[in-house]
Amino acid sequence: MTEEVVDKPPEDKPPEPTEVEKIAAEMGWDSEYEGDNAKSAKDFILYAREDQEAKRRIIQKQTRKLEDMDRAITDLKEFNDRNYKVEINRLGRELKRLKKEKAEAVKSGDTDEVSFIDEQIKDIEDIKDAPPPKKEPAVHPDFPGWQEKNTWYGTEKGSDAELTESADNYFEANRNNPDFVALPYKRKLKKVEAFIKKEFPDKFSKPAKPPAGGVESGGKKKTSTKRLSLSDLPPEAQETAKRFARNKIMSIDEYLKEYKG
Repeated sequence: MTEEVVDKPPEDKPPEPTEVEKIAAEMGWDSEYEGDNAKSAKDFILYAREDQEAKRRIIQKQTRKLEDMDRAITDLKEFNDRNYKVEINRLGRELKRLKKEKAEAVKSGDTDEVSFIDEQIKDIEDIKDAPPPKKEPAVHPDFPGWQEKNTWYGTEKGSDAELTESADNYFEANRNNPDFVALPYKRKLKKVEAFIKKEFPDKFSKPAKPPAGGVESGGKKKTSTKRLSLSDLPPEAQETAKRFARNKIMSIDEYLKEYKG
């Protein structure tokens, strides 16, 4: 009696993965995972890309913060070193004045005044003999142009010691203000200028109205100025004004007053 042979059904083979599934698997996708966060191959790829984009934006934001911090440190270093030079010049003028007063006191025979002045002279000479900063950096490229327009600042002829000191004090008082530190150096200078003009309006009063013909007494032609509005500015400047207003760095009106084009 012969044994009947029964054919066995072929075993089911797992389907070949699609190209999308192959790509997802290379990125870490597990086709057998069935948890709450299980995703299809396509959704897994999209999620991974969104996650990478989010991380990229975070890294870019942190990089910008570090760049701003480096720029702020450089600005502050330049400002402090420049202040050192300004202070040395001021002490030189003070020393010259005291020596003149001493000569007058000696001439008049006022020994007490001579002794008092000698003490002041010694104090100033001690300060001047102190070692300067180790490294003298180059002046910021935006500073000379700003000082040329604001001749009241500095130690040169025509400058104003009171305004210069107030400007330096304002800059120093804001050295730890994050909104101020984040500004580009040119914007810092404009903030200083706006502060000084607000604190000392009498020193920036407008000249008297020139005679008919639009020519002033010195023979210079008067130029009329039109008050700017936000719509007069280029689109990029308009966005800057709005961004400053949002971050409470300055109002739009203040921006328009300081805008130089």
